[in-house]
Amino acid sequence: MFFDERLCGILQPTRAFGDVVLKWSAREKVLLEYVFDEPTYVPNYLSPPYLSCTPDVRSVRLDGASHFLIIATDGLWDGLSDEESVRLIANKPDGVNSATWLIQNSLAQHNEQRLSRVLSIPPGPICRNVRDDISVIVIYFDM
Repeated sequence: MFFDERLCGILQPTRAFGDVVLKWSAREKVLLEYVFDEPTYVPNYLSPPYLSCTPDVRSVRLDGASHFLIIATDGLWDGLSDEESVRLIANKPDGVNSATWLIQNSLAQHNEQRLSRVLSIPPGPICRNVRDDISVIVIYFDM
């Protein structure tokens, strides 16, 4: 059910944190619309659910070179590559929150004026074209 390279014409990834409306079965959708007396608008919603929150899981043996793990939604990777993210965390200034550091760099690439402008755009359709929702967790390994 891809339209314009997006799931149901609205979402790019096929797994996600959030976007619960695309995870509902047809029965759940009807029930929730009845309970809340409000239709849920999803175009082309013909054979749900379309989205899975089942993660891809890999086992990796940690060694002395393993220092941290970055878990993030697609919004982070829109602005940073894997390599850039690793470099940024490895060279992060002391006292700066790791997840915040990655988000700021994804949105503005070290440009404080750009960051301010990007963050000042109010929520809505224009905002969605400039910045995606971004969730980031950085886990440090104490080895």
